[in-house]
Amino acid sequence: MDMPDDGSTGYWSGRRPVDEPAALHLRELGLFLSVHLGRAPGILWPENDHPALVEGPGECDPELITDQLGLLTAGLGCLTGLSARTVAVDTAGDEGDAAHAVRPGADTGDHLLVHQITGAATWRLSRTRAAADTEPGAPASFACRLRPGEVLYVPAYWSRRAEFTAGVRYAVTRLRDPAL
Repeated sequence: MDMPDDGSTGYWSGRRPVDEPAALHLRELGLFLSVHLGRAPGILWPENDHPALVEGPGECDPELITDQLGLLTAGLGCLTGLSARTVAVDTAGDEGDAAHAVRPGADTGDHLLVHQITGAATWRLSRTRAAADTEPGAPASFACRLRPGEVLYVPAYWSRRAEFTAGVRYAVTRLRDPAL
């Protein structure tokens, strides 16, 4: 992954100053993924929150949030060279309603970034046979409690199960090799 040092190229060029929260958050995600992508699960406690991924006071403009998530998704695609898309921003009134956005089981080739916005979720990940073949040094399982502001990386081919608290809101970004 190429990470610009001075903000003069790529995602930041002419679009956003490098010190804006969205750009800083994207940079943190890029550095985090440079360590974890294709290797093992991980949690990021970002120092900079992305404006579309935090619960703000009052009503937020859904169009603005959609635009900001689009920029984040495009930026992640540029940084990783993978096809990226945000598949869900979900609000659950009670436990279980949010389960449809991140289905249990393993996807074929999709890496996930789960951005916890509100509420909490307990995640249990297990390496599948396909993951064991592609990630020989990775742990066999991983469990964590994800809180607002945190980001969970789930490698491709890992099975996953989440238990959500009431009122959970989160975004899921799927990263996939364009050749798949």
